[in-house]
Amino acid sequence: MKHIGLLFVILTLLTEGMSQSIRKPWREMTEDEKTSFVNALNAVSPSFVSNMANEHMRLAFEFGSNAHIHNSNVFLPWHRVFIHHLEEELKKVNPNISLPYWDWTDDWLSSAEIFDNLTILGQSGNDGLIGRNISASVWRDPRFTNSKFVRNFDNSESQPTQNQINNLVNMPQSDFTAFRETLEGGPHNTGHRLVGAGAGSPGTMATMFSPADPVFYLHHCMVDKVWHDWVETNWTGTTLSFSSNDPNGGNTSMLTFIGYAGSTNENNVVRVNPNSWVDSRSSKVWYADNEEVLLDDYTTSGTENYRYTGTIVMEDFTVNSTTTVKAGQKISLKDGFRVRSGRSFRAEIGSSMFNVPGARISSSEGHEKGIDNGQATLSQTGVQYLEQAEGKNVYGMDIPGKWESQLEKNISIYPNPSFGEFAIEFGSSRDDWKVRVLNVMGKAVSFQSNLFHDKILHVKLDHASPGVYCVIFESAHGKKYLKKVTISK
Repeated sequence: MKHIGLLFVILTLLTEGMSQSIRKPWREMTEDEKTSFVNALNAVSPSFVSNMANEHMRLAFEFGSNAHIHNSNVFLPWHRVFIHHLEEELKKVNPNISLPYWDWTDDWLSSAEIFDNLTILGQSGNDGLIGRNISASVWRDPRFTNSKFVRNFDNSESQPTQNQINNLVNMPQSDFTAFRETLEGGPHNTGHRLVGAGAGSPGTMATMFSPADPVFYLHHCMVDKVWHDWVETNWTGTTLSFSSNDPNGGNTSMLTFIGYAGSTNENNVVRVNPNSWVDSRSSKVWYADNEEVLLDDYTTSGTENYRYTGTIVMEDFTVNSTTTVKAGQKISLKDGFRVRSGRSFRAEIGSSMFNVPGARISSSEGHEKGIDNGQATLSQTGVQYLEQAEGKNVYGMDIPGKWESQLEKNISIYPNPSFGEFAIEFGSSRDDWKVRVLNVMGKAVSFQSNLFHDKILHVKLDHASPGVYCVIFESAHGKKYLKKVTISK
């Protein structure tokens, strides 16, 4: 039997590397996440904030009319780049930060918690963000001297409904321009007017200096999510039309802002192809909703870390680099999940961790034959699932239904190597087997075993020294099988 060499890599903690962007509604943020997010907002430089506001104002009228970054299809990719730029700045302060989005269908009016500042002695205001104070020395409105952004609510603005959002998302690709016009002229403009278009002088959000109010980014994050959902629902991968008022831009170029990579001053602002920003995956941004995020149709590159407090679903997802995933509820590996040979994948649920060697192939010959170009499908990797004694799913792995048929009458051990704890999966009922573990001297080693599944046995060796052990399986019909297990420390 051919044995496949295994690469077993222990990764550093997720907090030691920059996490990918998983954006969720602010209401699903934990209290710690809200605090960390606002702390990061208050830690960016005032010059960064003022530059973003001034650039938004300048480019709105760069070509003599407000028809490039607004009132044209460039509105969508340009603001996607813009909010991504802030998110990257926040990650310099805290690598685990992701922009949250303001779900208009949940929160509206000046009394909404999203606009609250720190509550003191029962008193609260609406010049903060998600119950926290925003620094007046950082988030200044360029219209004034040393003045914090201003909110002037118009609570008569109609709240967008979920049906309206659904109708937008379901507009066909042939109606892309109509989709953008409806999104921009509808809930986008309404949100700006809600926060800034009350009676009297306009609030910051009702001006072209609106990025001076941090709620601008949560607002445009929701705009971006609606576009993301539209792309996921309708886009066929073909080039979209982004013609605008830019005389030199045509359909394949949009003017970026000072501060963007490659831009140094007003005369050296790079142009980028807006079509390169249609798919959120290209900027490694994902959107979550209802405590779940779907990571799909994607191949990792570089070191990638994913952190999310809900459920992470991975489908048609290829691990082609060092990849770590941490979820608070569940990690679900669907069809098309694969780990390329020699790569490393680690996942963690809460405080429970498991390690999976890169492309760990089942030791049965039948599964080894399924390898194509060093790439293993889900059924061929060592990614499995275990359950706690009380019946809870520790790692939350959703194994496709074809899993059992592929393993029928076979035995799998994982992880291997291990630290003395591993699982044994039987292709037939566990009642058919007697299991013994022997050391290299042929002496039986006692172990504690608990049944976690009708076909999975969890083994914990008592005081096992590092080395190679033999696991002997004897069926009720007299058949014997031997598999090797390596214990490391």
